[in-house]
Amino acid sequence: MNGRKLPFLPILFMCALAAAAYGIYKNVDFEEVEYSVGYSDEARKNKFLAAGRLMESEGFTFEIGKDRGVFSELDLSSTGVLWMRDINELEDIREAEHILAWVKSGGILLTSSIGDMPFGKSTVPGWLLGQLGIKGISEEDEESDKFYASFQSGDYYLSIPDEGLTHSDFQMHSEIEPYFQIKSRLPEGSTNIIDSPYLVHNKLDKGYFTLYADYEQFDNDRISSRGRGYLLLWLIQPAKTQHITMLFRPASKPGLFTVLWGRFSLAILLLGVALIGFLRWAAARLGPVEQELPPVNNNIMAHLAARGEYWHRHKHTNKVLTNVQKATLEQITASGGLRLSGEENISQRDMAIKQVVAKLDCTPAQAEQILYGEPRNSTTLLRVTQALQRLNHRNLFKSNN
Repeated sequence: MNGRKLPFLPILFMCALAAAAYGIYKNVDFEEVEYSVGYSDEARKNKFLAAGRLMESEGFTFEIGKDRGVFSELDLSSTGVLWMRDINELEDIREAEHILAWVKSGGILLTSSIGDMPFGKSTVPGWLLGQLGIKGISEEDEESDKFYASFQSGDYYLSIPDEGLTHSDFQMHSEIEPYFQIKSRLPEGSTNIIDSPYLVHNKLDKGYFTLYADYEQFDNDRISSRGRGYLLLWLIQPAKTQHITMLFRPASKPGLFTVLWGRFSLAILLLGVALIGFLRWAAARLGPVEQELPPVNNNIMAHLAARGEYWHRHKHTNKVLTNVQKATLEQITASGGLRLSGEENISQRDMAIKQVVAKLDCTPAQAEQILYGEPRNSTTLLRVTQALQRLNHRNLFKSNN
């Protein structure tokens, strides 16, 4: 090796590693252990998630209804599938009436009753089930051969009347006792397809209705056993629109203001700004803001202020102003030694204007406007009123002296 030394130590170290790896491989056994990781957040919120994934594989789409608006928004012209986990969620007879009309127009309703609550007296779910041809079982029904085996064992063999299926028998199992059956006389337009203590499937006009006793029948952890998934697909296969709305515990229907704010928030904000501007404009006062007088002395002032506001609001301010101008002219004439007749001449008018010019230090045009003019707007009215007040005040003070 051209005088170079052989690397014994690295070679020995690599051989030792290889021997150790081979020894571990031959002497250590690996065992696979399965453990439960629990449900995901989505599966906890949606107990029909596995069923929804199964139906998606067959071309269906699904959504979860959030509030009670689902009942009133059912489209009678484009029907799909409404899957209610508990029919006891119905609280308003109008909801039940709309669902009934929707089923008759071609919709498919799947639901469970979760106990015998719907079959009580005067309940909304009980009314709907009665219209769909379902009634509760009585004590005599429980003693019949049809229900005896179901009560004892919890198993029931369900047969689907469809010759096109290769597998039409299903074994239903539930710890919940059966408590409903079809009526002896079905509603007009209704046909029974499956009659069993655990599941009833009827056709009503153009739609279908399915009621099952075990509300967990198609949940995530049970859909894969006993052919339940296959049965579910068969129940919904006549749907006109391949869309499924799942409903668990719907919230209350949002109020009018919530709907308006959600859809027209920008318009509401603009209207609010316009309202604030209008209130600001309407709150503007004519003239300076004066300090309120004490309660003992403000009775006559409040009366005069209210009367003035009334005349101004009804467009009669000029009439009041004319009287003030006439009284002021009389004061000026009396102080200047002029005598006014019924029809004053030009010299008297000019003399009155000259006195106003001298007292207020204004132009003859302004003095004529003060004594004889009609104000065109609120600003002119305020200016003329202030000038007349000054003239009357000066004449009155002079005469008292």
